[in-house]
Amino acid sequence: MNKFILLLTSFFVSSTVLAACPQAESMYLKNVNASIPLFQNCAVLENDEDSQIRLAGIFKNGEKNAQKNDMKALLFYHLAADNGNAYAQTQLAKMLIDMDQDAEKRKVLVSYLKQIKSALQTDENYAFKGEILHPFLLLILASEPAEQKWYYPTNRKYSSEAAALLKGYNVSEEKKKELLKSASLWKQRKMMETAKEVLSESEYQTFERTLFPKQGKADPFLRKQIINNLKTKVENYLK
Repeated sequence: MNKFILLLTSFFVSSTVLAACPQAESMYLKNVNASIPLFQNCAVLENDEDSQIRLAGIFKNGEKNAQKNDMKALLFYHLAADNGNAYAQTQLAKMLIDMDQDAEKRKVLVSYLKQIKSALQTDENYAFKGEILHPFLLLILASEPAEQKWYYPTNRKYSSEAAALLKGYNVSEEKKKELLKSASLWKQRKMMETAKEVLSESEYQTFERTLFPKQGKADPFLRKQIINNLKTKVENYLK
């Protein structure tokens, strides 16, 4: 299982809860509070992004007498956003902007960011380093055309709301350049994660060597060829 998910959810989830995701949705219609442990099981143990988004909404809005919890809402939007889910990326960006403008909520946000940093320090080799937690970056990722995201492990690859919000987001040119670089690195890591999932070990090693040769720059023709090969593998993998 993704170590990042295990690290961040150890605060909230009991591993003794075992239930299928459809049961969680069925329970949600009857009793929101009773459905939370079931959704948590799916969100963490199965990395189910629909459950992650459902939980984020429950904790953010305090649905049907469920207790509001911004820390948990951040967590579950974050998990879905890390899968490349454009809806989650957009909602997380909006939440970050809102919390940064409120003194009390900002304390919760700062606490969450500290826990993220602490969790990631226990696994220094893990690719994800937290770049996705800037609203502008999240909106960039969510608003990019879906066809460019064929390697994302999600069905929600584009958000028109993110595209609209991005137009009104002000950021310095220097910061924008930094965040665009971070977006490029994040997408690169996401593609490498997907490659590792669908390619054999030897195929992955060839893929990695072609994209990141130890000496010199990657050959543009070979790079395009091997990425197209990965795209075919992903399409076959999803059939």
